Amino acid sequence: MNAGAGGPFDFIFLDPPYRKNLLAPSLAALRDGNWLAAGALIVTESSGEKPAPEADGYTILDYRSYGDTPVALLRR
Repeated sequence: MNAGAGGPFDFIFLDPPYRKNLLAPSLAALRDGNWLAAGALIVTESSGEKPAPEADGYTILDYRSYGDTPVALLRR
């Protein structure tokens, strides 16, 4: 599937493989690949990787930890 095919999307659940430091590159690929509609919501799940508050193009709406699993709600 080509980037942006079928999109842009309003809601994304992003759960990259743990401990591979793929959260930031995945968020950048979503942003840069035209996968997201304006105002899209993104839920991220990771293992110890917190999305950077300065992540270009995203606002962190909520951030919680469930055990060792951080979950963040972002808006595009």
